[in-house]
Amino acid sequence: MGYPKEIHKKAFDELEARRRRANETAQRHRQEVLQKAPEVAVIDRQLSATALSVARAVLDENEHIEELIKGLRLKNLDLQKRRAALLTQAGFPADYTDIHYTCSRCQDRGYVGSRMCECLHSLQRQLAHAALCEQSAMTGCKFSTFQLQFYPDEIDSRLRVNLRRHMEEVLVYCQNYASGFSLSSPSVLMQGKTGLGKTHLSLAIASDVLEKGFGVIYMSAQNLLSKIERERFSREQNGDFDTFSMICDADLLILDDLGAEFSTQFTVSAIYNIINSRILSGKPTIINTNLTLSELKDRYTERVISRLMGTYDVLSFYGIDIRQLKRR
Repeated sequence: MGYPKEIHKKAFDELEARRRRANETAQRHRQEVLQKAPEVAVIDRQLSATALSVARAVLDENEHIEELIKGLRLKNLDLQKRRAALLTQAGFPADYTDIHYTCSRCQDRGYVGSRMCECLHSLQRQLAHAALCEQSAMTGCKFSTFQLQFYPDEIDSRLRVNLRRHMEEVLVYCQNYASGFSLSSPSVLMQGKTGLGKTHLSLAIASDVLEKGFGVIYMSAQNLLSKIERERFSREQNGDFDTFSMICDADLLILDDLGAEFSTQFTVSAIYNIINSRILSGKPTIINTNLTLSELKDRYTERVISRLMGTYDVLSFYGIDIRQLKRR
């Protein structure tokens, strides 16, 4: 999945910390045991010796290797039973000195052989979800909390559509988009005045898509462009220019509030490059904007509009600013 590099790093840092804690706990438990049952150390040395004897027998190609290994295995089992009995007599669980990893399948390494373990998948999802919550007002932005009653149940004379029914269709589209999301899902342009639910529904999609195990990046256009611009002008000093690669690699990019950023030649070019790169890579993007098509054309040139209108599904948001209605 296309999680950002920082998510991968945080996930592996956490796995490393889990392994370290598990080993430290086992070492501490061993010291406690040896204080009460020093005989355990003798048995541990004998267990190590049997393991070494097996290895030597294999390397020496001993002609009686099967009998030898069988005998060593029986001796090993007897030593383990005696060790467990000593721990129990001293008041400890039989596995008290074992290393108890958070994930027994991969032993907190993140991989079982060459396959990524489910614990790493889960950890990445949790970290990505937390990052999304930090970057947005995501709390509460679910499909179940999208309130259609705030949209007038009446026909707009200019648009000639029932506003509530239209927004119900928009909601259903977004729900189906999230439930059926894949890397071949279409890109979406959410367009309408402020306070009509564009951010709410795009974040609801993000939440569901994250739960499916895909990598999602959500950023406002202003924050994203500022970050890219800072990296562009500093890369000669430190070579750090990861944001553009990060957003190109994401399974789903959500670009919020396009048009609210300060417009320069650099930002216009960057927006085109982001949109075009995502199209060329075949990865879906969701863009939210308060601007009309003519305003987008004036701001970002015909090249951007042709990409949006040629490859994006357009969702129009109609109604009255919900935030103002809630204040009444």
